[in-house]
Amino acid sequence: MLMQKNKLRCQKRAAKWKDKILFGISAVSLFLSQGSIALADSNSSGTSDVLNGLKNAKSLYLGIIAIIGAIQTARHVMDFSDAMHNHDGAAMKSSGLGIAGGLIMVFISTILAFLGV
Repeated sequence: MLMQKNKLRCQKRAAKWKDKILFGISAVSLFLSQGSIALADSNSSGTSDVLNGLKNAKSLYLGIIAIIGAIQTARHVMDFSDAMHNHDGAAMKSSGLGIAGGLIMVFISTILAFLGV
Protein backbone atom coordinates (compact mmCIF):
# COMPACT_ATOMS: atom_id res chain seq x y z
CA MET A 1 0.00 0.00 0.00
CA LEU A 2 2.78 2.39 0.94
CA MET A 3 4.74 1.57 -2.24
CA GLN A 4 1.67 2.29 -4.37
CA LYS A 5 1.22 5.69 -2.70
CA ASN A 6 4.87 6.54 -3.26
CA LYS A 7 4.69 5.39 -6.88
CA LEU A 8 1.55 7.46 -7.47
CA ARG A 9 3.19 10.50 -5.88
CA CYS A 10 6.28 10.04 -8.08
CA GLN A 11 4.11 9.74 -11.18
CA LYS A 12 2.33 12.99 -10.31
CA ARG A 13 5.67 14.76 -9.84
CA ALA A 14 6.93 13.37 -13.13
CA ALA A 15 3.80 14.62 -14.90
CA LYS A 16 4.32 18.13 -13.47
CA TRP A 17 7.98 18.16 -14.57
CA LYS A 18 7.04 16.83 -17.98
CA ASP A 19 4.60 19.71 -18.45
CA LYS A 20 7.23 22.25 -17.36
CA ILE A 21 9.87 20.79 -19.69
CA LEU A 22 7.49 20.71 -22.66
CA PHE A 23 6.49 24.32 -21.99
CA GLY A 24 10.15 25.35 -21.87
CA ILE A 25 10.95 23.55 -25.11
CA SER A 26 7.98 25.13 -26.88
CA ALA A 27 8.95 28.60 -25.60
CA VAL A 28 12.54 28.16 -26.81
CA SER A 29 11.31 26.87 -30.17
CA LEU A 30 9.02 29.88 -30.58
CA PHE A 31 11.85 32.25 -29.65
CA LEU A 32 14.25 30.64 -32.10
CA SER A 33 11.73 30.58 -34.92
CA GLN A 34 11.05 34.30 -34.51
CA GLY A 35 14.77 35.02 -34.35
CA SER A 36 15.45 33.07 -37.52
CA ILE A 37 12.70 34.96 -39.36
CA ALA A 38 14.22 38.27 -38.31
CA LEU A 39 17.64 36.99 -39.29
CA ALA A 40 16.41 35.96 -42.73
CA ASP A 41 14.85 39.39 -43.30
CA SER A 42 18.03 41.29 -42.49
CA ASN A 43 19.84 43.12 -45.26
CA SER A 44 23.20 41.47 -44.70
CA SER A 45 25.29 40.81 -47.75
CA GLY A 46 26.79 37.49 -46.59
CA THR A 47 25.56 34.19 -45.36
CA SER A 48 27.79 34.12 -42.28
CA ASP A 49 25.10 35.74 -40.10
CA VAL A 50 22.54 33.16 -41.14
CA LEU A 51 24.96 30.29 -40.63
CA ASN A 52 25.96 31.57 -37.19
CA GLY A 53 22.30 31.76 -36.22
CA LEU A 54 21.68 28.22 -37.45
CA LYS A 55 24.75 26.91 -35.61
CA ASN A 56 23.55 28.56 -32.40
CA ALA A 57 20.07 27.09 -32.85
CA LYS A 58 21.58 23.66 -33.52
CA SER A 59 23.70 23.86 -30.37
CA LEU A 60 20.71 24.93 -28.31
CA TYR A 61 18.47 22.16 -29.62
CA LEU A 62 21.16 19.52 -29.12
CA GLY A 63 21.74 20.77 -25.58
CA ILE A 64 18.03 20.52 -24.79
CA ILE A 65 17.90 17.01 -26.24
CA ALA A 66 20.92 16.01 -24.13
CA ILE A 67 19.31 17.32 -20.95
CA ILE A 68 16.07 15.46 -21.65
CA GLY A 69 18.10 12.34 -22.42
CA ALA A 70 19.90 12.58 -19.08
CA ILE A 71 16.57 12.89 -17.26
CA GLN A 72 15.15 9.94 -19.19
CA THR A 73 18.23 7.83 -18.47
CA ALA A 74 18.02 8.56 -14.74
CA ARG A 75 14.31 7.72 -14.69
CA HIS A 76 14.81 4.42 -16.49
CA VAL A 77 17.73 3.47 -14.24
CA MET A 78 15.36 3.84 -11.29
CA ASP A 79 12.72 1.79 -13.13
CA PHE A 80 15.32 -0.86 -13.90
CA SER A 81 16.35 -1.15 -10.27
CA ASP A 82 12.69 -1.45 -9.27
CA ALA A 83 12.19 -4.16 -11.90
CA MET A 84 15.28 -6.02 -10.62
CA HIS A 85 13.86 -5.89 -7.12
CA ASN A 86 10.51 -7.26 -8.30
CA HIS A 87 12.06 -9.83 -10.71
CA ASP A 88 9.99 -8.40 -13.58
CA GLY A 89 11.58 -9.38 -16.88
CA ALA A 90 9.32 -7.28 -19.11
CA ALA A 91 9.95 -4.14 -17.06
CA MET A 92 13.71 -4.83 -17.12
CA LYS A 93 13.63 -5.03 -20.92
CA SER A 94 11.57 -1.85 -21.21
CA SER A 95 13.84 -0.01 -18.81
CA GLY A 96 16.93 -1.24 -20.63
CA LEU A 97 15.59 0.11 -23.90
CA GLY A 98 14.76 3.40 -22.17
CA ILE A 99 18.30 3.63 -20.81
CA ALA A 100 19.72 2.98 -24.27
CA GLY A 101 17.46 5.63 -25.80
CA GLY A 102 18.38 8.13 -23.12
CA LEU A 103 22.09 7.53 -23.66
CA ILE A 104 21.65 8.05 -27.40
CA MET A 105 19.92 11.34 -26.64
CA VAL A 106 22.72 12.37 -24.27
CA PHE A 107 25.43 11.66 -26.85
CA ILE A 108 23.49 12.84 -29.92
CA SER A 109 25.83 15.78 -30.58
CA THR A 110 28.84 13.45 -30.54
CA ILE A 111 27.05 10.97 -32.80
CA LEU A 112 26.13 13.71 -35.28
CA ALA A 113 29.71 15.05 -35.23
CA PHE A 114 30.96 11.53 -35.95
CA LEU A 115 28.55 11.27 -38.88
CA GLY A 116 29.70 14.67 -40.16
CA VAL A 117 26.45 16.55 -39.72
